[in-house]
Amino acid sequence: MSEIEKILVLSTAHISEKTANVIDNGKGINGISAYPFKYGAFVYVGDIKAEKIIDNKIEKTNLFKSGQMLCSIPPELTECICNAIEKGCQWILFDRDAGEDEGLDTFAW
Repeated sequence: MSEIEKILVLSTAHISEKTANVIDNGKGINGISAYPFKYGAFVYVGDIKAEKIIDNKIEKTNLFKSGQMLCSIPPELTECICNAIEKGCQWILFDRDAGEDEGLDTFAW
């Protein structure tokens, strides 16, 4: 049986140049699978769960994969992943030609 998965398409402007460079190495990013291509990258989020907590009156989000907390995920990538999860998407496509989402931070690089 074939499957259909949802993809959230976001501009590469929603991740910092540093994060983009880490994704571009083709090894993923701290446990998150990423598949770069010439104009962006596909990031698989179908196996990631997000948990929002309040720590010292500051709301933050922890990401989990297979029950293990993912550490050192850049905050802007965490924000994009949470956005994708909230929309029921299994993938994020970061594309340099995609439009910007007004609800997400942007970076000039």
